Amino acid sequence: MNEYHHHSHNKPQAFTLIESVIAVGIVATVVLALMGLIPAGLEASREATLRSLVAVIQENVHDQLKGFPLTPNAAAQPGPFFYNEQGLLISRPDDPAPDSEQAFFRVDVTLSVPHASHLPPHTSGLTGITLAISWPVNANGDAVGNRNPQSVISYYSSPLSGPQWTEIDANYTPKLEF
Repeated sequence: MNEYHHHSHNKPQAFTLIESVIAVGIVATVVLALMGLIPAGLEASREATLRSLVAVIQENVHDQLKGFPLTPNAAAQPGPFFYNEQGLLISRPDDPAPDSEQAFFRVDVTLSVPHASHLPPHTSGLTGITLAISWPVNANGDAVGNRNPQSVISYYSSPLSGPQWTEIDANYTPKLEF
């Protein structure tokens, strides 16, 4: 009789100590590398959020200026406007008691009459508008830090006027139109 003897070597196979140490080292290196990326990712996210808020604030100030009388002199400059950390308007220049306690952003607006050499051809009556946004601000509404203003945008606007407006109303003052 032919007997078949099968001697199996069913010993459980295990990782050696060296293999385990190498695996743990690789995993630790990957985890540390990923942990190093987290602060950079958070900073990039914070910067993107601030850029988005600044764009929203610029658009809001632009809307707030509609109908503002065009008198580009130092005494009649609109502003400052104050916004909280979410980009919501909390204080306008004509507010009797501005609430700068909650302010995070401050927007200073400057109106100017551009020199004729700086204007595009065939344009007249344009007013230069500069928005300077600073953040953070202290409880008095003053910008904190030496990097302020952190965002400045300048553009031109035309007045809401025409040749017959003063004939219709002698007291008419041109106002900003967008």
